[in-house]
Amino acid sequence: MNATYERKLNAELDKLREAGTYKSLRHLTTPMDAHVRMEEAGDVVVLSSNNYLGLADNPEVVAAGVEALAYRCSISDEEIALAGAVPIVD
Repeated sequence: MNATYERKLNAELDKLREAGTYKSLRHLTTPMDAHVRMEEAGDVVVLSSNNYLGLADNPEVVAAGVEALAYRCSISDEEIALAGAVPIVD
């Protein structure tokens, strides 16, 4: 890396650390779920993912998603347009 660029980058990172706004990655020690264990924080509730309710692996939710995709894939674009859900665009 260019030495001048590296000095500038390190100076910017130091400013972030001094301001308390530097963010570092936290390491999960369990599979992603609504509750996880983090190396730096112990047991925590995850509110920053699409799975904060812990439903991504729920069999009923997965089955509903598969059913919705199968239903959507079985309807032609013309049928959807006729129903008024999507305008016809060429």
